[in-house]
Amino acid sequence: MALIPYRTPAREAQAEIVEKKSRFIGWGAPAANEDAARAFLDRVRREHREASHVCHAFRVERDASGQPAVQRMSDAGEPSGTAGSPILAAITARGLADCCVAVVRYFGGTLLGAGGLTRAYGKACAAALDACGLAVMDPTVFITMDVPYPLWDTLRHTASALPCVWSGVTYSSGITAVLKTRERDEDLILRRVNEATSARVRIVGSARAYEAWTE
Repeated sequence: MALIPYRTPAREAQAEIVEKKSRFIGWGAPAANEDAARAFLDRVRREHREASHVCHAFRVERDASGQPAVQRMSDAGEPSGTAGSPILAAITARGLADCCVAVVRYFGGTLLGAGGLTRAYGKACAAALDACGLAVMDPTVFITMDVPYPLWDTLRHTASALPCVWSGVTYSSGITAVLKTRERDEDLILRRVNEATSARVRIVGSARAYEAWTE
């Protein structure tokens, strides 16, 4: 099955807003699956035991088309549809997958009404996602090559001008180097390496996986 790029939070982060003295703390995180999302939510709840509500939504576990296969949300005691739904809507609006957001509310003494709650939870989620930043999980290829020592400087100079990074280098009788690049750039990388070294660098293997490339 071909790997399909998708967007996810770049890091775990928090942001806080205040509405009529109620504090809303948005807390977002990348989560690879439902177990990871629920472990994150358990941690948030432990850290905010005194909160009035800890509401959440997550989208995880992509299907063959790259869309999240599992979506969950919870109002956690708030009026139905006023918390989990706007949190999920804020996540979906950004096209994020493998993403979990909790919004912690500390009640300030003034009722916000259904509309006010919906806006506050959506706003807190958006603020948390802004703080998390965005990463693109791109199909990535790790190209392993055997490099004769006399060609190493040439290869490094060539690679420095290409959309790739070194992910490992081992020195022995020759050099074994692993070059990491997005799948879409693989043909370009191989062509330029062959041109620069007159095809004297030997490709000995490759592996493919998702890797985060920050936007």
